[in-house]
Amino acid sequence: MEPRPLEIVPSMLDCDQSRLADEVAAMEAAGADRVQWDVMDGSFVPRLTHGPDPVRDARAASRLQFEAHLMVDHPETLWRGFVDAGCEVVIVHAEATRHLHGLLKDIRDAGARAGVALNPATPLDAVLPVIDSLDHLLVMTVNPGRGGQEFIGAMTAKVRAARALVEERGLDLDIEVDGGVNAGTAPLVAEAGANLLVAGSAVVRHPEGRAAAIDEIRLEAVRGWRRRRKLEAERGGEAPEEPGDPLRRGVELFNEGQFWEAHEAWEGAWMPHRRSAEGDFYKGLVQVAAGFYHYRRHNRGGALVKWRSGADFLRPHGPSHEGVLVEPLVTAVEEARARLEKAGPEWPAIPAPRLDLEA
Repeated sequence: MEPRPLEIVPSMLDCDQSRLADEVAAMEAAGADRVQWDVMDGSFVPRLTHGPDPVRDARAASRLQFEAHLMVDHPETLWRGFVDAGCEVVIVHAEATRHLHGLLKDIRDAGARAGVALNPATPLDAVLPVIDSLDHLLVMTVNPGRGGQEFIGAMTAKVRAARALVEERGLDLDIEVDGGVNAGTAPLVAEAGANLLVAGSAVVRHPEGRAAAIDEIRLEAVRGWRRRRKLEAERGGEAPEEPGDPLRRGVELFNEGQFWEAHEAWEGAWMPHRRSAEGDFYKGLVQVAAGFYHYRRHNRGGALVKWRSGADFLRPHGPSHEGVLVEPLVTAVEEARARLEKAGPEWPAIPAPRLDLEA
């Protein structure tokens, strides 16, 4: 079974709690794939946060998927309010309830994805009795509810074991990590097998802004994910994949509608040039592909931001560059952005342009 997509999940905990709807919209515009709501009761963890009402108020501000991470005692008494508030995923701690199997069944029966979180000292064996009832497994890489902690490196072994368990059983399961995730730790957890990376202060407090933070974490996570694939191929005795020409491979993937895969190929072309002005051309292609990826996922803010920056990076390199016809691509992207901006609440059908190479 193919692994689930790699996604960056900003936590709402470090955001301005007085304007959460605006903060969610800002996260969507910055390119977040989903957001996580940290719910704390002052008992299971020392900190106290909020109930479902702020989540409900923010739901209309974004099309992003919402996760509720319930760091609370007796989650069976609280989970339903967060589903009703618009959370598509509800995560409870294995340590916090006596009837985990029944609770997960109730969450799934309500139409949400059901997840279990494990504190650092809780072994992976704690989820074995309910592994077939899970949609989501969260490995805490710090102790929950306390700010300013360092990433616990030993937890990568738990992530690796979780990924092996999921693959062995052929489960369609997200593996998420939460705590101390930043550009430095992202490749470690991605290589270990996590596909959802929760980042809080690393996104909110990044000196270059949230979009830069999310892009940076995603780029480093993709590197770790690629290393994992390479190591798996080597262990399986497979010949390493020939890199070929990543620029032209990206064009092929883009024209096939595989926008995230094109994004990854063009990132490979970008890396040798990222410190030079030449790198802007490749970065523009990366942003355009990411824009169409977000558009396909109905992430309006992400698509608009990526298309705008992609066109800005590409425009100085027209009418053509490295064999790619730049000018028609920029025109098509600007037209797509204008249509989406004018569409209001509707979701227009915008075909992706076809990229042509010079003969």
